[in-house]
Amino acid sequence: MHAGKKTSRTTLSAVIGRLTPSSIRARLLTLVFFASMPALAGLLYSSWHERESELEAAETRLLAITRAAIAENSENRAAAQQVLLSLAALPMIAANDADACEQSLASIVDKGDLFVSILVADPDGMVWCNSDTGRRHDASIAETVYFQRATGRKLFSSGDFEFDRRSRRALQRFALPV
Repeated sequence: MHAGKKTSRTTLSAVIGRLTPSSIRARLLTLVFFASMPALAGLLYSSWHERESELEAAETRLLAITRAAIAENSENRAAAQQVLLSLAALPMIAANDADACEQSLASIVDKGDLFVSILVADPDGMVWCNSDTGRRHDASIAETVYFQRATGRKLFSSGDFEFDRRSRRALQRFALPV
């Protein structure tokens, strides 16, 4: 057993001897290595600090974009409410005249950029007028969130944002009970 310990000590001495620089070249390389450590640490810190600054700037830009989008959404929501209030007063809607209603709504959608389509539904959610002429009238919006909110609260309501594949635009649906 004692011989085993001596062997391990000898092996350990041999390893340590190999790690210590014995030539001038090895000593110079070790000196250069340790001398460059502060520069490397400074570079790492500078990179980290720059990354943090860029993240902070990106967060600030994102917040500004978000605030602008919220303001634009509020404006669009108010405009949609005004248009729907005006449409609700049209005689063809009050009279349930589907043909005249569809022509008027199609004209409004074609002339503006605010609406992708406009639907008129009965209190049960069955669509009887669609600005997208030629579309089915047996569609129901009764299960949609925006229709349920509008009929439940008896107030202007909006749905969640969606992506419309046909128009390739983000949209938000609105409803106004009349």
